[in-house]
Amino acid sequence: MSLENHVVVEFYNVGESEILDSPRKMEAMLRELAEAVGLEVKALHIHEFEPYGVSSLLLTEMGYVALHTWPEHDYATVNIVDFAPGESNWAKGALEFLRERLKPETDSIVEISTGRVRKNG
Repeated sequence: MSLENHVVVEFYNVGESEILDSPRKMEAMLRELAEAVGLEVKALHIHEFEPYGVSSLLLTEMGYVALHTWPEHDYATVNIVDFAPGESNWAKGALEFLRERLKPETDSIVEISTGRVRKNG
C-alpha cells in the first residue's frame, strides 16, 4: 500500500505558450482543472517571475498540482501529488486536462509511490 503517488511531468514545446507567462490565464486554467476532476479548491497561489515565468500551486482535499514555467523555452514542469491513490482517478484526469490545455509536442513522466506501508490489521 502506498500513502501518496507523485507524478512528475515535463512538457516540451508547449503549443499554448501564452498560458505559461500569464498569472491570470494560469489561475483560470487551474480552477477549471479542479472543476473538471471534481475537486474543491482549498488554496491557489500564483507567483509571476520577472522577466518571465509563473509558478503556481493548486491545493485540494485529495492532493495538489504545482507548475513552474519557462515561457522563453515553451517548457513547463508539473508535479501532481495524490494523497490517497486508489480512492479516485483525479491525478490521471489532471494530467490529461493539462496535456489537452497546454498542448505540448512531447512530455516526460515519472511516477513515484511514497509511504509504502503495510495495512494495519
